[in-house]
Amino acid sequence: MDTRERIGRSGTPDTDEDASPRGGLDELRASARRITNAVSAQVRAVMSENSEEYLRQARQTGGQ
Repeated sequence: MDTRERIGRSGTPDTDEDASPRGGLDELRASARRITNAVSAQVRAVMSENSEEYLRQARQTGGQ
């Protein structure tokens, strides 16, 4: 098959990447999932630290 036969409607030659149009979208979703998980872990860590600090202060002040 020569290049002219491989050129699609977009005017660019088909490649392996073009064969799966969802490939880029799947990679983007996976990246977003990793970022979301990392941020969630950081938020949980901060909330845990804040909870511990709140409880520590509450004990020192007698819960007032």
